[in-house]
Amino acid sequence: MLLKAFHTRRLETYVKPFVDEIASYGTHSIKSGAASNPACKSILPDLLDMHAGWKCAVSKNRYIKHTVSDRLKVARSIAL
Repeated sequence: MLLKAFHTRRLETYVKPFVDEIASYGTHSIKSGAASNPACKSILPDLLDMHAGWKCAVSKNRYIKHTVSDRLKVARSIAL
């Protein structure tokens, strides 16, 4: 519980200046952004997992938000 409180305080410290309603954001927002961020895709997956604290790829993959463009590439590659 102390670790969650620590991360919540850090979130408030670093994100609050950039958003209107800090209550709309949580630590999962940060993890989701990191998993989906194109800049993070250039980092070796195992290093990103260690740094972000992902226990397994399955849990990380739930947070990844793919762009419409990326999803269309898949559809085109399989001729849909």
